[in-house]
Amino acid sequence: MEAGSSTKKIRVVVAKPGLDGHDRGAKVIARALRDAGMEVIYTGLHQTPEQIAETVLQEDADAVGLSILSGAHMTLVPRVVNLLREQGAEDVVVTVGGTIPAETVRRLACDAAITRITGIGELEHEITRSSRTVPPSTRRALVARDGHCVFPGCDRPAPWCDGHHLKFWADDGPTKLENLGLVCGEHHRKVHEEGWTLERKDGRWVAKPPPLKIAPHARSA
Repeated sequence: MEAGSSTKKIRVVVAKPGLDGHDRGAKVIARALRDAGMEVIYTGLHQTPEQIAETVLQEDADAVGLSILSGAHMTLVPRVVNLLREQGAEDVVVTVGGTIPAETVRRLACDAAITRITGIGELEHEITRSSRTVPPSTRRALVARDGHCVFPGCDRPAPWCDGHHLKFWADDGPTKLENLGLVCGEHHRKVHEEGWTLERKDGRWVAKPPPLKIAPHARSA
């Protein structure tokens, strides 16, 4: 056996979910990863989250890179992550590429492991702090405690929900049970992108709408 022949190469799936019309960037990344000595499986255009997750599992991949230019990050990325989680593949590293608004980045960061985010013209600064996703044991405790989406009036079941950081992960919020709540996709968007706040008081969940904005020159009648 030759020296180093037992070393396992990193296997990466590069995928284009959604309706993107071209894949030049994804192919550039795939070539660069191959040149770096990794095994790359490229899925091609117009893949569904289900197809991507199945490819990751079949190929026993260590990582998956999602290239998205359509703006559908908050629909596609959580679906891929949840499908992998359901199959016990939560250790697969998920990397996302594309131009992503800052508030969408914060929401993605809330329930995902992020090593580095760089924005072009849309982020005021880079987030370079590593973090972990909600560990399986913590998520089980979260599901046992909350049962469903905790946003008042919502009863969407746990499989439809993310582990939301009450103090945002991007603001140094810890990934601990006391700082988490199960929130469905619709209400996760409200919190991160519409300015709602969610907190737990005396065992009850309270949601507060964003403060009313009054135009500087507005006058009462």
